[in-house]
Amino acid sequence: MSSTPALAHNLLINITNIKPEKSGQLLVMVFEEQGFPKQHEKAIEIKTLTGLTPTMQVSFELTQDTVAIKVLHDEDSNGKVTKNWTGIWPKEGLGFSNQQKVGLTGVPRFQASKIQLASGANQHIVELRYP
Repeated sequence: MSSTPALAHNLLINITNIKPEKSGQLLVMVFEEQGFPKQHEKAIEIKTLTGLTPTMQVSFELTQDTVAIKVLHDEDSNGKVTKNWTGIWPKEGLGFSNQQKVGLTGVPRFQASKIQLASGANQHIVELRYP
């Protein structure tokens, strides 16, 4: 019995609008629908970027065909989104695939944020938004 290996997708994420003057690190997370976007422990893969510049790139080798991206400028390096005084709105920079953003109805949904990966190379831009 032979199994067919899953096709590999290279996903290059260009992250823009980073505010390097703020401290901390970037957490770049790739999700399937399960856990997106709040449950970081359910991300397929997480990469941490330090030494921040206004624009950065990170790549992932994935076998999944459909994913969503979340980027957190984790200013306090606690691994989660820190909220402002309301306890609702993020205090740190966030970005999502398809330029989705946190709005009055809450965090972006997977269906609006998902991207379809072709075999081979894929590029996607995520712009960080700060409060």
